[in-house]
Amino acid sequence: EEWRVALQVFDSITDASPTEITYNILINASQKASNWVRALECLEEMRCKHLVPTTASHAMAMKACLRGSSWSSALQLYQKLPSHEKDGPVLRSLGMQTLGEASAWPEALQLLQPDRDHT
Repeated sequence: EEWRVALQVFDSITDASPTEITYNILINASQKASNWVRALECLEEMRCKHLVPTTASHAMAMKACLRGSSWSSALQLYQKLPSHEKDGPVLRSLGMQTLGEASAWPEALQLLQPDRDHT
């Protein structure tokens, strides 16, 4: 499958300087493989290399966690996001799904409120 090839190619490149796009491709491949550990490692590697993970980076990493049945990791990632990212429709939806997986229904329902308090 293509995601396996993407992971192998990325892991074999040691001299290259990956960009945000390169990491997003790898996070996406990790998500498709339900490899949530590798997806979270990619986010950390990005930060260590002074690259800024995008909303797409976070969304794909959360999806990898959910596909890999690690809702607790998805929830931790969601809780660490800045509010301006949490307010986007994609991450808000993933946040609701994650909170639902955690059976945290009151918190999930709060995300449905358009004018919720950000304090």
